[in-house]
Amino acid sequence: MFPAPASFTLQASAADTDGTVTQVDFLQNGQLLGTTNVIPYSFAVSSLAAGTYTFTARATDDKGASTTSAPVAVTVAANTPPSVSLATSAPDTVLPAPSTVTFTATVVDGGAGVGKVEFYSGATLIGTVPAAPYTFTWPSVPAGTYTITARAYNGLGGSATSAPVTVRLSADAALLVDAGIDGSVVAGSQVIVTGRVAAPANSGISVNGQLAAYDRNGRFSAAVALEPGANTLTFVLSTEAGLTATQTITVNRNGTSTISFTATPDEAFVGDQINFELKITPSVVYGTAEFDINGNGSYSFKVPASSVSNGSIKFYVPGYSAAGVYRVKARLVDSLGNIVAFEENIVEITTQAVLDNISRGLWGKINDALGAGDKATAMTRLAPVAQGKYGPVFDALMPQMAAIIAGYSALTNIQIDLGMSEYVLNQTSDGANNAFFVYFVRGDDGVWRLESF
Repeated sequence: MFPAPASFTLQASAADTDGTVTQVDFLQNGQLLGTTNVIPYSFAVSSLAAGTYTFTARATDDKGASTTSAPVAVTVAANTPPSVSLATSAPDTVLPAPSTVTFTATVVDGGAGVGKVEFYSGATLIGTVPAAPYTFTWPSVPAGTYTITARAYNGLGGSATSAPVTVRLSADAALLVDAGIDGSVVAGSQVIVTGRVAAPANSGISVNGQLAAYDRNGRFSAAVALEPGANTLTFVLSTEAGLTATQTITVNRNGTSTISFTATPDEAFVGDQINFELKITPSVVYGTAEFDINGNGSYSFKVPASSVSNGSIKFYVPGYSAAGVYRVKARLVDSLGNIVAFEENIVEITTQAVLDNISRGLWGKINDALGAGDKATAMTRLAPVAQGKYGPVFDALMPQMAAIIAGYSALTNIQIDLGMSEYVLNQTSDGANNAFFVYFVRGDDGVWRLESF
């Protein structure tokens, strides 16, 4: 097959056993194209329109005898490129960097077949898929904004390029709910949602206004209550620098839980007691209630139905020994080993050292900004009440701020709780040693900020 308009060379081989070949004629659909007596015997065809053609060669010897070759069929096709469109696995979303991004090209044949599809970031080729399905996975994409296109080729070398799609990745503030949750259908009254963020340790993630558990290392989890039918879940990431990222998904509830499994508190320090309660609907028939408290798949604590009174099982864990986010589970199992009910929840365990590092880091960033005369950056790390209180003070003291900061001692911890930390520092002024108390609080968005000093 040749693309229209087609140009190519016909070649023939001819020999005579009892004389010599005097000429070779080239014919197209039985009509003479041209004649040659020069070896090798050839004829150039040019500018053929789309269509199907039959070519033959006729050799004549010195005695006037002639022989015609077997025909050769040639198809000339209109070089109509395919049409191509491009989609990404994360449209309209800022992804945490680095991330793996998947692109899918949809190609429609223009009549000349479909060959390979190339994927480009700007003018840089990032991948080639030789045959359908035309899906390309781009691994470990770093932070940045990328313009991606797909170029599809037909069997004749013609090509077409898709409209571009934009992919954004951030290492400062990005959020992505794990695959499989958006659009899911659950039977229970709550759902566990998980995902990834690219954000500093002093950040918070909320789901419909409820704080999620954050491991400070790029993962978050939350147990979210559901109403019957479709539920809209809005995720908001907030950072100490004032950056935000959001994502909205839908989860559908089509049933009612027969058990309820709660942890109180669901956020605590290492070593703090956690109280658990499983409530069971009276109509449920089961043999054993089983619990996985460490979230490792081991249901090591079991309570027979005969030991349960008033449809409730209460117990406690004297304290988790390691910080982390625990996905705790409860299930009811019948006498045949079948699971008849299941519920899970989230318990976040942290340490005072983690929160101490956040508070000290926050204090250092505030002072670094003020020492450099950057009031705006410092103000983003103050609680709203503190912004109104200290903004005018910063303006008045800014010329002396570097010297004032240099006179501070290091922070000394007094108390660290889950929502507040208290410190004291000393400063020598005019020969007097003065003590100042410094307070940090965690806001409703999960971000720690300076409240007063």
